[in-house]
Amino acid sequence: MNKKMAISKVYRTRILWMLYLVPLALSLSPPSAYSSSVSYTYDTKHRLANVVYSNGASLEFTYDETDNRLVKTSSEPTSSNYEDAEDGNIAGWEIYDNDPTGATIANVDDADRGSKVIELIGSATTNGYLLCNADGNYWNDTKFKVIEWSMKYSETFTVYIAVQTKDGFRYLYYTPTTTDNLGDGMYIHHGLGTDAMDGTWQTFRRDLEYDLKDAQPDNEIQAILGFLIEGSGRVDDIRTIE
Repeated sequence: MNKKMAISKVYRTRILWMLYLVPLALSLSPPSAYSSSVSYTYDTKHRLANVVYSNGASLEFTYDETDNRLVKTSSEPTSSNYEDAEDGNIAGWEIYDNDPTGATIANVDDADRGSKVIELIGSATTNGYLLCNADGNYWNDTKFKVIEWSMKYSETFTVYIAVQTKDGFRYLYYTPTTTDNLGDGMYIHHGLGTDAMDGTWQTFRRDLEYDLKDAQPDNEIQAILGFLIEGSGRVDDIRTIE
C-alpha cells in the first residue's frame, strides 16, 4: 500500500461518522469557542460596552438612561484558530503514521518566533502528523475556504489539507517544489517553492477553493476537515480565514 492510500484509509475511516453525526457543531458554538483571547471594554459607568474576540467576532452593547441594556449587536468571526500553541499543550494533535516508531509532538518555546510553537520530530516524511479539534473531532469548517499556517522546515515536507467537496473527499497537498502537478482525483498538488524549506519561519496562505478549481473547475469545497503534515520541523498559527 502506498503512502497516499494509507493516509486516505486512516483519515476516511475516522471522518465518515463525523461528517454526518455532528455537522452542526461549528455553527452552534459561540464565537469564543474559536478564539484564543478576548478583550472587554467598559463605558464611563463601568458597564460592559464591547467584547472583541481574537478571531474577529465582536459584541457591542448600548443602554438606556436607567441602565437597562437596549441593544446587543454582534459581528461574525473572520477566522477560526486551530493552533497557536500558546496553551502549552498538544491537544488535537496525533501521529497518524508512526512507522517507523519514535516520532514525537511537543509544544516548545521558539526563540526566533518569540512564542510557543508545535515541534514535530520523526523520520523525515515517513512519519505523519494530524491536527484536528481538541476533542478528537474534525473541524468540519464550513465558514471559511482560506487556510493560513506558519512553518519552519529545513527538510522536505508535505502538507495535506483534508476537505469535503461537492464531488467527494479530497486532499489538497503542498510541497516545497516549483511545479503544480494538480490532479483530477482525490489528491490535488500545488508547489510552495523550494525556499519553503530554507530553515526560516514562513507563513503560507492558500485559497483552497481556488486551488481546488485550478485542478477540478467544476468542483466546490463544502468543508475544511483538518491539517496533516509529513516531515520534521515546527508549525504555528494554523487557522482558517475569510
